[in-house]
Amino acid sequence: MKRKLTNYHPLHHYLADHGSQRVALSFADIERILGCSLPPSALKYPQPFWANTRTHSYSWSWLDAGWKTESVNRPSDTVTFVRVA
Repeated sequence: MKRKLTNYHPLHHYLADHGSQRVALSFADIERILGCSLPPSALKYPQPFWANTRTHSYSWSWLDAGWKTESVNRPSDTVTFVRVA
């Protein structure tokens, strides 16, 4: 079941078109891809925000593209995504 990706559609396309199996993106990189700022919760509560659950529209952007978050590094403000089979 696919959902509307709203303003996270650009992240979906970026990951779907990415050629590698793993990619680390800074929060700033993701904001450039999206063309807007991440919500405060992405920075303040990174573990639940970047969780691989289908309960939020933004998580569908990476899950439906065939990726999952592997880790979130708050000191360096990076998210590592890995391609899933």
